[in-house]
Amino acid sequence: MVHTLEHLTNPSEALRKVHATLSHNGIFCGIVPNFDSLCSELLLDGWAWLDPHYHYVHYTPSTLSKHLRAAGFAIRHLSTATGDYGEDIVLNYLQSVMPSLPGQLSYRDLLRAVEEDGRGEEIRFIAQKA
Repeated sequence: MVHTLEHLTNPSEALRKVHATLSHNGIFCGIVPNFDSLCSELLLDGWAWLDPHYHYVHYTPSTLSKHLRAAGFAIRHLSTATGDYGEDIVLNYLQSVMPSLPGQLSYRDLLRAVEEDGRGEEIRFIAQKA
């Protein structure tokens, strides 16, 4: 379900149905926008995924984990990454607030650290039916 869960009016029900449909140890994967992303923080009301006509639910890494577990899934992988906005917005922001970086650190290294910290634009997950 790549960019699907946020469009459903009852994602908990959909997760339960996916769980029921999968065979034992079946794999479920997907991507959702990250409400806790740096872009969400920077763009505020301008963040594209706030559109109430199409995005009914917003997830952070912790809320998505909670919903997946509540539906009976074991989380095998959950991470954040650069999404539809691409790297430019985040890289430009990082350069504006930190005009110089220490040592050999690059802005791309800093962007990877943002993603590893759970602040990337999208949440990618792999869950397994237990």
